Amino acid sequence: LECIATFGDAGRVVSTEVAACLEDNTHVVRAKACECIAALAAEDAMASLPELFSDKSPSVKCAALYALATSPQVAETCSNEVVKCMSDVVPSVKAAAIYVLGNMGDVGCCYASAVAATLMDEDFGVRRAACEALGHMGAYGAAFMDDISACLFSDDPTLAQTAQAALDELSMADGPSVGKKQMLVDETNDQLE
Repeated sequence: LECIATFGDAGRVVSTEVAACLEDNTHVVRAKACECIAALAAEDAMASLPELFSDKSPSVKCAALYALATSPQVAETCSNEVVKCMSDVVPSVKAAAIYVLGNMGDVGCCYASAVAATLMDEDFGVRRAACEALGHMGAYGAAFMDDISACLFSDDPTLAQTAQAALDELSMADGPSVGKKQMLVDETNDQLE
């Protein structure tokens, strides 16, 4: 599967065979099949990925979600299933689902409030994914700038950096109104220092 993933367009010819590996008994094979489908951009095989959202292996769920994120058009067709993955008990699966929503364009923006709710998750990886996703959601993400700003003061420096990057992305994407909010965030940061 790893070799096939490097074939690019030529590898798509065997996408049906790769998709058959999604049903393998070994979780590593199922996860690699997801990665291969993503690398090949085999959209015909991507339709099978949502079936893996209920796999017993968290690594397979994550691989299926990240593979789906490579094709926002396909991901849009199963957005409800992706959102259900945000309730998974495994933080890496939650983070992967949030990542997909952040890359889903207008359809993903419809779930901005659900993504913002995860900014309070106890897992830093989930919170980082939420900041990043909201940063991609333009005006919908900008509605939660105050919540993202709270992550600037996290004990996790990577979360604080991700929050800052999201705020920067939102201020560039949405123009003056977001820029004014960013100035308020900067003033707050200066006062706290």
